[in-house]
Amino acid sequence: MEAILAEGKSDSDLLLSIEAALSKEPYVLVTRVSEDRAALIAKEFILAVHRSSTLVVGKFERRELVPEVGVIAAGTSDSEVVDEIEVSLMVHGIGTYRLQDVGVANIERTRRAIEEVSTVDTVRVLVLVAGQEGALFSVVPGMTRLPCVAVPSPVGYGLGGEGVSALYSALQSCSPGLVTVNVGNGFGAAAFCVKYLAQL
Repeated sequence: MEAILAEGKSDSDLLLSIEAALSKEPYVLVTRVSEDRAALIAKEFILAVHRSSTLVVGKFERRELVPEVGVIAAGTSDSEVVDEIEVSLMVHGIGTYRLQDVGVANIERTRRAIEEVSTVDTVRVLVLVAGQEGALFSVVPGMTRLPCVAVPSPVGYGLGGEGVSALYSALQSCSPGLVTVNVGNGFGAAAFCVKYLAQL
C-alpha cells in the first residue's frame, strides 16, 4: 500500500501523486497534510478518513479491527503523531488499543496504563509516543515483555520542543527491547509494526 508524504510538495505535485497512486490502488495514505491542503484534496478526491494531519484518500471501507498494537502516549498533545500511527495501521487492517495522557509525571498513571494494555490478549507490540524528556521510553520497556517502538514527539518547550531531548532519551535508553524511529515518524513506527506482526 502506497503512502504519500505531503510536506515539501507543491499543491499540483501532491494532487498528481495522489492521482497516480489511485490509478493503481483503490485508496492511498497521505501524511503530514495541513487543513487547507486537506480541503483542496477533498475537492478532487474521495476523503475516506481524515484524522489530524493524516488522510486516507479513495475508496476505503472502515471496519472493526482486532487491536494488535498498543499505543501509549505521554500526553494529549501527542495526538497528531498517535493519529498518524493509528491510521497508518488501519489501512493495513491492524487495530490499536490507545492509551493517552499517561506520562511519567504521574508514574502511578503510567503503571496502570501498562497493566491495562497487558490485559488485551491480542496486543503483540507497543508503540510509545512522548515529547519533553522522553522518560516513557526508559520506563515502559522495563515493565513489559512486549517489544516497544519509541516515537519521539516534537512537543514540549525549550530543547524538548523539537523532540531532540526525547530522541536522545530513546536512543540512550538502557531498557531492553526498544527500537526507535525519528522525531514524529508515526508512519515509520506503524510500518515496523506491520512487518513485525507479519512474521508472527
